[in-house]
This record gives sequence, C-alpha cells and structure tokens, in this order.
Amino acid sequence: MAGVFTRVADLEGAAWPFAPSSFDAVVVANYLHRPLFGPIFDALRPGGVLVYETAVQCAVNSDL
Repeated sequence: MAGVFTRVADLEGAAWPFAPSSFDAVVVANYLHRPLFGPIFDALRPGGVLVYETAVQCAVNSDL
C-alpha cells in the first residue's frame, strides 16, 4: 500500500526507538504494557489516530 510503512521493534527490551510526533497513526494489537502509554501517545502527530486492541481475560478463556 503506497505511503504505508510498518516497523517492528522490541518495545520493552531496548530504548524507546521513536521520536515524538513520528506517526500519523499507530496500531497496537494483542499487546498491553502500561508504562508505554505515554511514549505511544507522544509518538503520534497532532491529530493522529491510535487504534489499540488488547485481549481481555474472558476472551482468552473462551472457546470462541
């Protein structure tokens, strides 16, 4: 997809790799590490979009 760039990074085992206002959008899936909420928000440009999805215990334990 033109204009879309992805990055994979070790967010807990290394220094935060992204400068403030680096992204128009951030998508986080199946991940929850509360100490990174601030840096994730800071990495968004003004007006940026954050899509954050985590599993909840009832979903993890269900047979769905």
